[in-house]
Amino acid sequence: MKTGDIQLLHETAVGILLFCTIVLSAGFIYYCLRNQEKRGAIPLAVLFLGSGLWALADFIHVVLVETGGDPMAGGGLPIRILGIEIAAIGMLFLGLGYTGREHLISPRTLGILSIKPAITLGLSVSPYRDLLYNTTPADVPLGYELLPTPLFLLHLAYSYGLVVIGLGLVTHTMLRSRYGYQRQQFALFFAILTPLVFSLSFQFGILPFDVAPISFTISGLLLLFAVFRLQLMDAIPVARMRVLDEMEDIVVVLDEDKNILAVNSAAAEIFGSEADLLGKPATAIFDEKLIGNFETGQSEWLTIDGEKRLLNVNASHITDYRENVLAHVLVCRDITGQRQKERKLQEREKELQLLKDIQSNFLQHNLRDELQMVRENAEVLADEDEPQSTERYETLVEKTEQILEWSTKAQTIENLVETEQTSAYKIDEELAAIVERKRGEFPAVRFELGLDAGVEIRTVPQITQALENVVDNAARYNTADTSVVRISTDCCGDRVEVQIADNGPGIDPVEVEAILSGKETDLQHGSGFGLWLVYWVVEKSNGELVFDTGADGTTISLEFERALEQPTDTGHSTA
Repeated sequence: MKTGDIQLLHETAVGILLFCTIVLSAGFIYYCLRNQEKRGAIPLAVLFLGSGLWALADFIHVVLVETGGDPMAGGGLPIRILGIEIAAIGMLFLGLGYTGREHLISPRTLGILSIKPAITLGLSVSPYRDLLYNTTPADVPLGYELLPTPLFLLHLAYSYGLVVIGLGLVTHTMLRSRYGYQRQQFALFFAILTPLVFSLSFQFGILPFDVAPISFTISGLLLLFAVFRLQLMDAIPVARMRVLDEMEDIVVVLDEDKNILAVNSAAAEIFGSEADLLGKPATAIFDEKLIGNFETGQSEWLTIDGEKRLLNVNASHITDYRENVLAHVLVCRDITGQRQKERKLQEREKELQLLKDIQSNFLQHNLRDELQMVRENAEVLADEDEPQSTERYETLVEKTEQILEWSTKAQTIENLVETEQTSAYKIDEELAAIVERKRGEFPAVRFELGLDAGVEIRTVPQITQALENVVDNAARYNTADTSVVRISTDCCGDRVEVQIADNGPGIDPVEVEAILSGKETDLQHGSGFGLWLVYWVVEKSNGELVFDTGADGTTISLEFERALEQPTDTGHSTA
């Protein structure tokens, strides 16, 4: 075969390959523009716009125009330079988009990256293009023979730099990925790597001519497979990784042997860095029972930052086409607050039911008895022509006041059920005021005070009614020959204890047991209803209520949280 025929055959083959690259690039651009809402569509469109222009320039050089060594013939070289610049930007954009940095692909970024191509293209078509390159007649069927200048070498370094950055981003993703999407990553990696290798091979003299634009045919086929077979633009793995890292829920991935394969940022903040956790057994974090039997919706108590937290653990499994387990994904949500709310709601419902039972039983028995006595006295008075007994009138007044008092206490308890806020109260002032009132009401009772001055407690607003009820009971039902009521406070750290003691007969143990157990009972005298008021005030104040009943009297201890910013040196008052 003659040399001319061989040259023609070479040019024909090269022209066909270049034409295929142009068609493939145009098809990709069309598809990407039709689906530009998909992730990675714009970077792919930019990449194939560049490769298409690059291939078009060489197609012009090989097939359409007899250049005679003139690089400007048919506009081939400027188009080639523009294509190379755009392809390099496309490869950078593809790396950014694939690694979840699509926010960097913006008109502003494109404008900045377009400055250098505009300068290069301007120089290539200007009379000063010798600053960029010199040309010689081409002896090869593809590309242009250029004698590079220092400025041209900078141009090459810049373009290769963009490609290397894009390739490096994809490589970093490949190294970090430990599950799923491996074929997708390899396809993208080699699609960027192939033109880079061929171009560098030409620049270093390994290949006699530049086949980089033809190599885009290989890249196009790889990307076709990645887009339509591997859903490259539908599920980019690093995007999912970023979603996991930004999730508030804890995510832990285990391999088939239940060793830690990966964790998200939320898990790393609690359990340690990913590097420290990788390869460790899952029992380093979770209970062995949970790991031994994965079930959706399990609960696990963990100590986080020194505080016990309840996690809801949902497990899912990644399998291959044979249903072999490849990995376990555990998503853990902190439900401590939710569980506390549920318990609080249950306690609220329990309190409401208890209140209902107390009001029902108490009012049904005690109120009925008192009203019966009121009716009997009223009937006797009604039968007398001239009522002589003031005692019966006094009984009517007494029982009526008792009923009103019960009604007030019942309303106070009902309000307590709805109370959530606590405030600071000066306990010494509250108790001193209560005792002052009770001294006038019970002159035969001796009140003894031992109060820490200026001490504040944190409690609900109904504290005054509760304290007054305890003091009133201690004085009212005290049948000792010399009735004494002792009231004192004792500060210990962040707690304050109020003690109210009497030397009377004591409270019925049945009532005390009912209150401390939180179960209603048939209350037999008026103090019982008031003690429920005391119980709920202490309960709502996160305090503690203790009864000490003996032969020599009763001591009721009410413990509260001490309010902040208390004086360190408090006086002690007595009366």
